[in-house]
Amino acid sequence: MDELKKIADYMVTPGKGILASDEPPELLESKFQQLGVANNEETRRTYRELLYGTHGLEQYVAAAILHRETFEQKDSTGKRFVDVLLEKGILPGITVDQGFDILPGTTQETITLGLDSLSTQCASYQRKGAKFTKWRPAFRIVDDISPSAIAISTNAELVGCYAAICQQYGLVPIIESDVLLEGSYTIETCAKVSKMVLEEIYSSLKRHQVYLQGVVAKPNMVLAGLSAKSKPDPSTVAKYTLDTLLDSVPASVPGIAFLSGGQTEQEATTHLEAIHRQAKMTKQPWQLTFCYGRALQATCLQTWKGKAENVEKAREQFLYRCKVNALAYKAA
Repeated sequence: MDELKKIADYMVTPGKGILASDEPPELLESKFQQLGVANNEETRRTYRELLYGTHGLEQYVAAAILHRETFEQKDSTGKRFVDVLLEKGILPGITVDQGFDILPGTTQETITLGLDSLSTQCASYQRKGAKFTKWRPAFRIVDDISPSAIAISTNAELVGCYAAICQQYGLVPIIESDVLLEGSYTIETCAKVSKMVLEEIYSSLKRHQVYLQGVVAKPNMVLAGLSAKSKPDPSTVAKYTLDTLLDSVPASVPGIAFLSGGQTEQEATTHLEAIHRQAKMTKQPWQLTFCYGRALQATCLQTWKGKAENVEKAREQFLYRCKVNALAYKAA
């Protein structure tokens, strides 16, 4: 338990965040295609080397989530990416779920797969240097209607099982709760659904006797849907987000690392700064930081375009996004 707490505390070190670099090959396909970059194992390896080899990354990033493919890869000198990160003082983690399937008895709602092989995965990845894991459930709001009770409870039960298994192998589980931004729903609806999801998940963690001081929460911010007619200002987002978390996430959880969802780089940073400002006024019990993927990499990818001559410029863009989000905790 002491080691789990030590790892979790490190992952939410003040002034640092978590890099979500666990995009599966099929997701990188669309991003690479837009840039005219071939999507193959070597190109993906080259791109990950661009990220992990960025000088000074450890100043702003405490941990990085890797995809299964990336976890086994090496940089151009033959050094494992896991070791590259560890030598920088960045903790490597691994996504252990196996994607989604349709949950029977629902209207196209999803269930997260991978529990049947989780013990084997955890034992293997822990031996290879992993310090933490990620498992992603996703919840969709359709026409301002909440996800079904069965979808919430089933996914929450799986999160509890996942977290308990990971901790048995000395791995800190990231507790993700992703209410998708797709739709035209209001911020009030997002708050209601997010609270339902979080309460069910943390009830499941309690049932499974998960050690909460040895987890890191990764919730969505409370926002209006992407196609909503009216978008709340950052201070409103901050208030709804923190109020929802205070109602739902136990104070014993050491830290909250927000996911960026469908936000742009600028939106994700602006909202994170607003949350930090609000948190200073209300004295939150957790460390607050970010666990971003797209919101750190979008401009980096556009700059790189798969060309070796663009690597250093792309790294500058990537490091800048890491820096501005890491320093958001200093928001006045």
